[in-house]
Amino acid sequence: MLIFLRFFFGLLLIAVGGIAISAIRSAHPELTEMEVFWTYWPRYVFPAILILVGGLLASR
Repeated sequence: MLIFLRFFFGLLLIAVGGIAISAIRSAHPELTEMEVFWTYWPRYVFPAILILVGGLLASR
């Protein structure tokens, strides 16, 4: 049961991080992906951490 919960929570973190990054990108359609990243990179840090932690939890 604990393994299932860790896997589910890990996938949930990956999804939330991915949605946050997609929202940042879609808020600025006039910029390229790299321009958005270099301009708004502090906003990418937290979703990226969520994705990494989620991946670690889901893979264990």
